[in-house]
Amino acid sequence: MATVYILLVGVIVVFAMFLRSGMREVGLPSMIGFFVLGFLVRIMDNQWNLISEQGFQIFEFLAELGVIVLLFRVGLESKVTKLVRWLPTASKIWIGGVLFSGLLGFTAAYYLLNWE
Repeated sequence: MATVYILLVGVIVVFAMFLRSGMREVGLPSMIGFFVLGFLVRIMDNQWNLISEQGFQIFEFLAELGVIVLLFRVGLESKVTKLVRWLPTASKIWIGGVLFSGLLGFTAAYYLLNWE
């Protein structure tokens, strides 16, 4: 059964490479194509029950690994001096967003849900 999952992952990776090239030719971000590919795989799984629980665990691991690699890549490509320059402005926006969300959540919980 593991060979089927390796084959399935391999086919999806090869298809994703062609999809990236095709999206680049069209002028759209490749991430849109990857989302569509994910939805198609999910629809195919619902229709034909291709992926078992073990397969979902494999895809979940690969997804987490992809997020880690993406964040690592973004960290490597970031310019620290530009980030530090924008830190005061970003901090004001962040504090405002957190305070607004917190006050809104507290008000809803206290007055609408009657939580103490």
